[in-house]
Amino acid sequence: MLASLPLLFISISFLFAIILLIIRLWRPGFGYSWVITAFAALIVWTLILVSRINLPQVITLSIWSLPRLPSTSTILVLDSISWPYAFTTGTLLLAVVLTDIVRAQEPDWSAWTASLTLTALGLIAVLAGNPLTMILAWAALDFAELLVIFWHVHSSEGRRRIGLVFSAKITSLFLIMWAWIYAGQFGAISTFDDLPNRAALYLLLAAWIRVGVVPINLPQIQEQPVQRGLGTLLRLISAAAGLVLLARISRLGVVGWQEPYLLALAGIAALYGGISWLYSRDETAGQAYWVIGIAALAMASAVRREEAASMAWGLTGLLSGGLLFIYSVRSRFFVILPALGLLQASSLPLTQAWNGVALYGTPLSVLLILFLISSALLLAGYYFRWEESPTEKSDAERWILVIYIWGLVFIPLAQLLLGLWGNIVNGTWVTPIELATLLPGVGACGLAAVLILLQKRGFGLPGRGVRVIDSVFSLTWLYRLVGQAYYLVGRGVALVTLVLEGEGGILWGLLWLILLFALVAQGVLRGV
Repeated sequence: MLASLPLLFISISFLFAIILLIIRLWRPGFGYSWVITAFAALIVWTLILVSRINLPQVITLSIWSLPRLPSTSTILVLDSISWPYAFTTGTLLLAVVLTDIVRAQEPDWSAWTASLTLTALGLIAVLAGNPLTMILAWAALDFAELLVIFWHVHSSEGRRRIGLVFSAKITSLFLIMWAWIYAGQFGAISTFDDLPNRAALYLLLAAWIRVGVVPINLPQIQEQPVQRGLGTLLRLISAAAGLVLLARISRLGVVGWQEPYLLALAGIAALYGGISWLYSRDETAGQAYWVIGIAALAMASAVRREEAASMAWGLTGLLSGGLLFIYSVRSRFFVILPALGLLQASSLPLTQAWNGVALYGTPLSVLLILFLISSALLLAGYYFRWEESPTEKSDAERWILVIYIWGLVFIPLAQLLLGLWGNIVNGTWVTPIELATLLPGVGACGLAAVLILLQKRGFGLPGRGVRVIDSVFSLTWLYRLVGQAYYLVGRGVALVTLVLEGEGGILWGLLWLILLFALVAQGVLRGV
């Protein structure tokens, strides 16, 4: 029974999504769709939690035969890497659905159906055991996201930006496919552990594109026009699908000469994400910046082959960020909950991000300073997003607020469990509590406190400086330059077409042919 739990909680997510769709078609006025969705989310969360008893698990799904490719079976793997991400995905679904109860005017059957569908596909993506399975899961997840966003976006400009975002994601599919085919020449590829480290760069680039770090594309960081809960799932489930690959890459490592260049690239992305997150308008507008900053820390850990650190940053980013993103009803009675999310991201002992300090271990590099500063920026930004957001009072009944609070509580609870299981293995600390491991967390928190104090006293970056940083690091200048080059090439082609289509077109064609023949003949004669 335990061996089939992964298939069971994935199937239940799909099944209840179909049930909601059928109910909508059969009885459009049905008023208990939220109850059905909450029941399904609770079952999925419980089954994922119970599945930890039987680790690791490998489930082979022989869907078709592809004899010419390196691997022919789709594989789901539930192990020490995929299970925490699966549990995080299930927790986000449960928290979003339960907190949606206070936003009765926003969500509807389509939002809950989409939430269950995205969660099911996200679970397949994080459980993917080899490149083939991940390619299929990413493609299905992208298609579902595209349908959900197109359901809410009707303007041509909005759809054009969405097309740019998903064009980049398609590139990530080709990169992981190339890594898979390239690795096949060195032997059979059954799981990610069979890949050589020479293929890690392609996987790393695929993961970076998936989480929105490379390229840092302006359309990708625009606020999505969907309601708060579903928008959070859209952002974080897609990020989880890329972050789990980074944890896989940390076992492979990269080729030695590539490490400083990749660390520098990750450091720039981390600084950009941290600064933009600190100066975001609110937590909803800054979702993508938070993901970029946290993902860059996870990437740097993967490059340095620190599996525990990569997972600590990735999981903390998803849960602490998710808690803040769905924290819509503000009250002094609930203030402890986002404070717990901030504490869990501090990388102090006994917190979920504690293993993340392994990023700063030996061998030391001056580039690590970038990540320490970025961590402080993310913490300071988290504080301001929590403090500055306006308080929203709800006139909902008491039992509705109780369910809403429980929806928020599930995230700190999950962080507590993941922190204990991730930090302590077989009775010993994965990252020992020593002076060298305490300094990064204490330093990041101290620097964050200084940033908060300076910001409160008006010593922050001016708005113009923030816009300059955004325009430089978001690469809008590069996209504008490419657009201008494309425009000039198009004008040149149009001019040539106009000339050749005129009355002297044949003469011009003969002239170009004679010139080409003369150049070739001259080269041949020189060779003789």
